[in-house]
Amino acid sequence: MVKNMLTELSLRGKYVDGFLKYLNGVEEFNIEYNNYYIACFTHNGDSLPMWTMYGKDCGVAIEIDLTSGYSFVFGPNCFFEDMLYEESIFNRFIEDIVDIYYAEYIKLNNDEHVNKYTIDGIMNDLCAKIVWYAHNLKNKSFSHEAETRLFYRFKDDYIVKYRIKNNFIVPYVEMPPCQLNKDKNFPIKSIVVGPGEEQDLVRHSIDEFMKSKGYDIEVRLSTIPYRNR
Repeated sequence: MVKNMLTELSLRGKYVDGFLKYLNGVEEFNIEYNNYYIACFTHNGDSLPMWTMYGKDCGVAIEIDLTSGYSFVFGPNCFFEDMLYEESIFNRFIEDIVDIYYAEYIKLNNDEHVNKYTIDGIMNDLCAKIVWYAHNLKNKSFSHEAETRLFYRFKDDYIVKYRIKNNFIVPYVEMPPCQLNKDKNFPIKSIVVGPGEEQDLVRHSIDEFMKSKGYDIEVRLSTIPYRNR
């Protein structure tokens, strides 16, 4: 989607060729952003499409208390971003950014005291912004997910581990412990048990398990009825 949008911008005739060279290099610039890992969360913890896709047969949704003082962010390489599902809004946003950098490009290009490396640096910053915001765009068919992502950029010396998911080998990294969270339980606020045949039994077993771990939280059933057919 982003590539098509940039191609459309290039064809409008509003930018000079020198600037378009940088826009056309955005796809190659994306290589530098391959060492980001993400964890996905939702603002909708009891949704039929979400149970169907991610939590079939008594899956669970864990509600996290973001007001607990627990630190989820570990420095500048770790942060939350909300997903954007309207492509038209995203396109306008990117075009506004491109226009701002284009005005700066023209100004610098006409200044005889500014060298090429300075312009390259600023244009690389534009490419970085486009590539980064592209990670926040998702097809509107998934808007029911109401997704927030936790992005984590790991360093080269971090160990990449692997797990099996649906017959795929999935790489992941473990986030380092944060001293701010020392002696704190992970802030689980409540747990919802999704639709399924053994819903009550699952709720009871989870409730007992959480109490054994020192949690006094609500473990409740989904409001969505279960239909087995």
